[in-house]
Amino acid sequence: MKKIFTFAAVLLMVFFPMAAEKMASLPDLMRPDAIISDQNQLFILDGIYIYIYSSTDFKLQKKVGKEGLGPQEFKKIFFPNLSDLTIHLRADHLVVNSTGKVSILSRNGEFMRETKINTPLVRFTPLGKKYGGFSMVQENKLAHAAVNLYDSNFKKEKEMFRYSLPWDQGEKKRNPILMAYMDRDINYFASADTLFVPSPDGTIHAFNEKGDKVFTIQNRLAKIKIDASIAEQADKVFSEDIRFKRPYKADKAANMIDFGKYLPIIRAYRVKDQKVYVISNKKKEGTNDYESCVFSATDGTFLKNIYLPLEDNNILEPFPFDIDKGKIYQVVENEEQEEWELHVTLIK
Repeated sequence: MKKIFTFAAVLLMVFFPMAAEKMASLPDLMRPDAIISDQNQLFILDGIYIYIYSSTDFKLQKKVGKEGLGPQEFKKIFFPNLSDLTIHLRADHLVVNSTGKVSILSRNGEFMRETKINTPLVRFTPLGKKYGGFSMVQENKLAHAAVNLYDSNFKKEKEMFRYSLPWDQGEKKRNPILMAYMDRDINYFASADTLFVPSPDGTIHAFNEKGDKVFTIQNRLAKIKIDASIAEQADKVFSEDIRFKRPYKADKAANMIDFGKYLPIIRAYRVKDQKVYVISNKKKEGTNDYESCVFSATDGTFLKNIYLPLEDNNILEPFPFDIDKGKIYQVVENEEQEEWELHVTLIK
């Protein structure tokens, strides 16, 4: 009998992702926005603060951040549905985007230098020795995303790509579901020398350090139709979540809400370990496993389909997560214990 149980356990480990394991309690956190795993460190963003943890014993090494406009301070962003900070990791430093500035920090959180930026919504993503970044432009009175190439001093060199922004289209009814994806739409991921930009049709466009498009990753994910159950759950999120409820209730009272027919094709994506993980909104029934595709970050070659287990914050977004070296790192709220936990899942 023992051999049967052992054999069954091996089969589960081979053919299915392992269940998430709680690795640590994180009592310092209030409402985390993102987690980034790299080398021997975990970086967790929470408002204007950066928490740096060891990824071996998960102890807090340093807390960085102070609210303000001065040197070594961060200002909160005026869009409630956007995170105050984003960071990108380099071999020997961190690139930190905040309102009106870009800060360069050492890997242990020491400030090195800062550059003031006139456009508050630009989020710079390192691309070789340059940067890629989003800016909003108006075209025929409608909002568009311009994806630009910037030099090492954050000066714009050229526009690489432009597409219509689905969440701001003039006087039409507003789709709050698309607004909830705004952070994903303006914060891009990159490998060492390739920037990956998703567009609303589910295509991911890849650009090199010269700003040239080198390949595209075509959508392989299914559209999920918004039925009555999804609409009801979305309405609950927007009516109760502090980030959305004020404008949502006003738009709803004015009959200006339209959820559309489908959820966004891409729920989330990550670029790690020379792979691009593209996650859909299609969930395996009875689980938190999301249908996903994995592509080569080198040339966009399709590698495999996979189901990735991600615990949900709500119907529209997972709790903050990252993928690194075949593992999912996720910061999950334990409501019963009133604390945040680090969960780690091995991807098989």
